[in-house]
Amino acid sequence: MSALAKPAYYDNATAEYEQAHMMSAVMTLQEKDGLPDIPLILITHSSALAEKETMEFGGATLELARKVETIWQELMKEYLLFSKNSTYIEADKSTHYIHLTQPELITQALEIIKN
Repeated sequence: MSALAKPAYYDNATAEYEQAHMMSAVMTLQEKDGLPDIPLILITHSSALAEKETMEFGGATLELARKVETIWQELMKEYLLFSKNSTYIEADKSTHYIHLTQPELITQALEIIKN
């Protein structure tokens, strides 16, 4: 049985995300070690679809799926602090394979960087 199909996987993932989201870890991310304000594009998956997949394929409850997804999205959005020139894009029809399911978002991100 795949790890993703075991409900305990999501308990472990939640604990990992919570630890990674601790302020001490986030502060380390925010230090960014002299990273210039380069264009930074964050493309994240659809939370609704990710929650659905977590329940469908992993057997997680809706409550756990939402908890994992909320922590994940908050953690990802911390990366936007790395640059004053950052942009957030949500892939509303995608989960893991954004480049395959919504390639136009990759083009959009490249256009933002280009301009």
